[in-house]
Amino acid sequence: MSNVSIQDLRTIPFFAGLPDRLLGIIAKASVEKPYEKEMVVFLKGDLPKALFAVVAGTVRLACQSPKGEEKVIDLLGPGRLFGESALFLDSPYPCMAAATTPVRLLQIDGRVLLGLLDESPVLMRRLAANLSQGIVNVVRTIEDYRTLRPHGRLARFLLDERDDAQPAHAPVTLPATKHVFASLLGITPESLSRVIRDLAEAGVIENRGRSVSILDGHRLAALVC
Repeated sequence: MSNVSIQDLRTIPFFAGLPDRLLGIIAKASVEKPYEKEMVVFLKGDLPKALFAVVAGTVRLACQSPKGEEKVIDLLGPGRLFGESALFLDSPYPCMAAATTPVRLLQIDGRVLLGLLDESPVLMRRLAANLSQGIVNVVRTIEDYRTLRPHGRLARFLLDERDDAQPAHAPVTLPATKHVFASLLGITPESLSRVIRDLAEAGVIENRGRSVSILDGHRLAALVC
């Protein structure tokens, strides 16, 4: 673990623009901790002690069946926060979090953070916005499961991840292994392979390992309508 500076916090969009005094308090209450691939950050039922922010790598949030099978709820890349809902509710984490790749996380003492909310409406609004965005994401995911075929679910992900500032065919990197990514989309790994193959053969995408280039954005977008 290593200490965290104000400059470190500013690299996370959530903290950018907050007053230096506030960032100084948060920095003193934070540590940066590395996690190797597949290391558990917390388990479902653990009591919340911190807010987490991804500095580098990918973390997955998942539920586990009694047999140990995982259903991936979300994949979180650099800049994403997690763990705030359990802190607000002062209740156990509703799911597990684990490192899908080697990651570095900021771990912010939950007691300090909650204590700052009374004096910082800006921090409160940002946390509320982060929670609200999470709810919107979950609702859309449920809607996609009910209304979109697997081809449409992959199309939605690719279109959301596409960087409009990059060239038209700039590749999108799938964020995890086929097994984990398929679980996020609510399909089997075999179905994911078939969907990628179908879209590639149709000239909609080009696939090279975990790198996918969108060749026909209009046809891809039609799959989510």
